[in-house]
Amino acid sequence: MRRASRWVAGGLAALVMLTLLVANLPRGRPWLVDHLGIQPGQDKIGHFWLMGLLGAALVVATRGRSFFGRSLGGPVVLAGAAVLVGLDEALQLVVPGRAATWEDLQASWLGIAVLGGGAWLGCLLVERLAGTGTQRAPEA
Repeated sequence: MRRASRWVAGGLAALVMLTLLVANLPRGRPWLVDHLGIQPGQDKIGHFWLMGLLGAALVVATRGRSFFGRSLGGPVVLAGAAVLVGLDEALQLVVPGRAATWEDLQASWLGIAVLGGGAWLGCLLVERLAGTGTQRAPEA
């Protein structure tokens, strides 16, 4: 992956996380609803796309990176995104004016699986076609 695409993806992931933070502020959610036109109960598609975008951006931003000497593979990054989304939904239990629902969480996880998984598979395909993927040692 090119360095610029990682920076763009990292910036996009940061923007999505900032949106999550604003949504959990007392005045943030009404502001988002007013400016984006998302109505309560009709936000499942928003959960799918926003969290799926987060998963895809994190996959691209962390592709080929390591953490404490261990490679960050796509499934690990997507699992981390799913945990982050679960924590965000749990946080809504204590934020006034917010409500956590299983349907929101399921829509978010589905978005991560579909869009994030698609980004991971796309990265693998591009690397394979370009011949830049990680090489495995021949089996003995």
